[in-house]
Amino acid sequence: MRILIINRSDLRGGAAVASMRLLEAMRAQGEDARMLTAEKLSDSPFVELWQPTRRVKTAFLADRLGIFFNNGLSRRNLFAVDSASVGLPLHRHPLVSEADAILLGWTNQGMLSLRETERIAALGKPVIQTMHDMWCATGICHHAATCHRFETRCESCPLLGACAPRRGKADLSTRTQRRKAALYSQGRIRFVAVSEWLRRKCAASSLLRGLPVEVIPNPLPVGKLCALPLRKADLASGAPIEAVMAAARLDETVKGLDILAGALRILADKEPALASRLHITFCGSLRDPDALRDIPVSHTHTGTVSADDLAGILSRSHLLLSPSRYESWGYTLAEGQACGALPVAFRSGGQEDIISPSDAFSGSLAAFDGPDDKLYHSYASALSEGLKTLLRAIPEKLHTHLRESAGRFSGEKVACAYLNLIGRMRSATDTNR
Repeated sequence: MRILIINRSDLRGGAAVASMRLLEAMRAQGEDARMLTAEKLSDSPFVELWQPTRRVKTAFLADRLGIFFNNGLSRRNLFAVDSASVGLPLHRHPLVSEADAILLGWTNQGMLSLRETERIAALGKPVIQTMHDMWCATGICHHAATCHRFETRCESCPLLGACAPRRGKADLSTRTQRRKAALYSQGRIRFVAVSEWLRRKCAASSLLRGLPVEVIPNPLPVGKLCALPLRKADLASGAPIEAVMAAARLDETVKGLDILAGALRILADKEPALASRLHITFCGSLRDPDALRDIPVSHTHTGTVSADDLAGILSRSHLLLSPSRYESWGYTLAEGQACGALPVAFRSGGQEDIISPSDAFSGSLAAFDGPDDKLYHSYASALSEGLKTLLRAIPEKLHTHLRESAGRFSGEKVACAYLNLIGRMRSATDTNR
């Protein structure tokens, strides 16, 4: 079966990594899977870059200008929202014409407009939209945070700030929500959420409420990660407890670096013996070169690392720290488990699909509720629990348990789930003919 995955990039961003891993998993199942992108960074022969590239740049600029004008010529939150008003004519591409099924990933920033999505859906092939965040369920934002307008009518979007019309008036979010509603009402697209949390958000959305939403997690190269030799120091000997925090940009607000710093100060005050043993490796870029200045424990900063290098760092680490304010799923959590690193995260999204609240050996979860100072204490408590779990566990048993937990997300299982969904969609289409 010829399967086409459409994603803006093949490597940049979590959705791109998930799409590439799904491509590889589909091909491992014997399917003729390919990817169409607006940005190709890999050397994979199964990834095709849209040509001409100048049209990609033009569409990107037109898309951002539309948001810029609707935001009162302000650059604030310019990349926090998307309207899918502008896109490339992908329905004319040979890979789209030849495909038996089409999987849409993250296609914003001028790659795929809502109108073009409608044209692709009208081709009569199974079309699946994989949701890596909340964008399909909202007007224009990728995560609604504390805003509940998406449950009824998006208007006066907070991300458009003072430039948005007064409360109760239509704006870009209202108009985009209406266009999405018209598209979804045709019933030609099947939606996949990467976590139960995201599925629940879809059920609350006025756009997706009542529509079938499957839950299929992101694929993980479990075999490759679990084959890595674990080179973790013996904690019983008093060796430092190695921890890692990884993100594309560490000081992006959503990643919670400020929360981690506050939690570590509390840990150092209440349990200095534990804090003194910690060493944290920070992997990712920093916009603010002084962003790590407030980290009160031993630490190093590697800068941006490749996926393979991160896996090597995880194989040497005892803990994976993820103080993110929200995660649709949590790729690094599952990667950490596969590399035998105990994850510590908030209960603020898809993390509960990976870390079981009733299983301390799968990781430690912090309650996500209240102002920042309360979050500091909550994460400090979860970190303390994680450290104590490490110190009392038999390392071999803990590592085996973590790797078995990550095995739920193997590429084979995820690819088979998608193939099963495609098969059901094709059967339904044949029945209705």
